[in-house]
Amino acid sequence: MTTRISNRQRGSAAEIPLSLFVLFMMAVFPLVNMVSLGIACSTIFLTAKVAAERAAAQQSYKKALSSMSSELKRLNADGLHRFLHLRPVSGHADTGTNLFVQATSCSVSGRSVQYGPNSPVNVPIDTTNWLYEYKAESTYDVEPLLPITFIPIIGKIPGLGVPCRISMCAQDLAEYPLGLAEFDKILSLSGGTSPVNLRVSGLDIPGELTDLIDSGWDYPTIYHDIEKAGQTVVDEEVFLINAKNWKWFDTKMNVGSKNRVWIDYRAVGEWSVWQDPDTGFRPTWDADGNKKFEDFYGHPFNNTGFPPGSLLGKAGDGNPPFFLGRGSINFIPPTSGRLYLGTNDGPDGPGSSPDWFDNNLGSITVRVVVTALK
Repeated sequence: MTTRISNRQRGSAAEIPLSLFVLFMMAVFPLVNMVSLGIACSTIFLTAKVAAERAAAQQSYKKALSSMSSELKRLNADGLHRFLHLRPVSGHADTGTNLFVQATSCSVSGRSVQYGPNSPVNVPIDTTNWLYEYKAESTYDVEPLLPITFIPIIGKIPGLGVPCRISMCAQDLAEYPLGLAEFDKILSLSGGTSPVNLRVSGLDIPGELTDLIDSGWDYPTIYHDIEKAGQTVVDEEVFLINAKNWKWFDTKMNVGSKNRVWIDYRAVGEWSVWQDPDTGFRPTWDADGNKKFEDFYGHPFNNTGFPPGSLLGKAGDGNPPFFLGRGSINFIPPTSGRLYLGTNDGPDGPGSSPDWFDNNLGSITVRVVVTALK
């Protein structure tokens, strides 16, 4: 009789929870890291988008770099960037983001030129033939949220088990393209009797939109809305319309039925076109003017049919004026020709007589953007 002895060992039931836990980590940890990587990609793209938006709103290239860097330093220090283990890689002022200028030809399809990074455009600015955009490229090293280097194969995949490098780009239309060619170009606004330098004491510099909520402009998202409407910018400028200017002010912009005109104002802009000779009382208005059409003593009723003290527009010589109140966001010009702006004062509005405008005070900063369908 033969006796067989088996030395095969059987596992203990106590090992089952440990095995299940290991399997759980091998399945769930990579999934958590994959979700974290997706959120990191979205965060880096949004960072690039914010950088491009901040730069695009500035009047000079120097201010664009400064505003972008300040915003990025704040973002890089916030809780989300730290939680996702995002480490900026080089970039301007070690923010992880480089700033470029991309010029796209308006006449040759598909032709574009890129300048930079982090330096002004080194050729003359030509807004007639080129469309200028700020391009922000953000690069970050991303560490996995959970350590899984102990897992074979998966633990060595970049982004899941070991750090990876991610770059994202975003672009935004430059609101002040003339400021791209010089590091700290000072722009002056034409209007009234002479150009006015916005860096003089007491006047704000338009375009320094460090905050879209409190930017100083009535319509800070104008360029984003133009893009959403499927329009392309063909001409743009900022003017300071002086209440003392009795003539129609020539914007040197030509408009027609195929264009759309977008109007924006500085929220602080107002003027006065009348003063009570007895009490010295002087009311002030914004671009809406005196909507009550009050017939002030010594100030005859205005015959234009529009509120006295309002901002008027006119397209083409000899054509009737139209109202450009504070609420005018965008419109198709009723007639074609050169676009003019003026203060509604005197019996017949702009052009009445200089005598009606001599006692006026104040000015209104107006941004005019002419667009066409893409």
